[in-house]
Amino acid sequence: YCVGRAANEVPEFRQRIQEGQIVEFGHCRTSHTVALDDGTYCYCNLESNKPFRDYITYAVREQEKAKEEATIHEDDNLDMIFISTVPWISYTSLIQPVPMPADSNPRITWGKYFRQEGRILLPVSVLCHHALVDGLHIAMFYELLEKEISAVTPL
Repeated sequence: YCVGRAANEVPEFRQRIQEGQIVEFGHCRTSHTVALDDGTYCYCNLESNKPFRDYITYAVREQEKAKEEATIHEDDNLDMIFISTVPWISYTSLIQPVPMPADSNPRITWGKYFRQEGRILLPVSVLCHHALVDGLHIAMFYELLEKEISAVTPL
């Protein structure tokens, strides 16, 4: 939820390269990996432009539907931000897999939170097409992500 909302607030995260041109979407859906009981995964596509309480109910329902369909096939994914979770580990670096030829969809992965010096930290990695997204835009994303997380978590 927070990742999708923060990414959508940065216009460059909504831009894609299509047939040599830059297109910008007003809002991008998020595509999440969902673990299946057999050790494989499927995709669950969500809209993060809802209030948090509504989103939780909606996301649980969509995740259950995705598990029933158990597919990794996506027809039209140009307007998606790909989000993966690695909740089993904390990490300091992560290399994202990308298709060949590469697309221009952002890929955001987060891992297991941990405590350090009285703070709760969460590893979050971002991979974007550098023709569209620069360091400033990634910094904006992280700042917005922190705000989104603070808005839904009591501290």
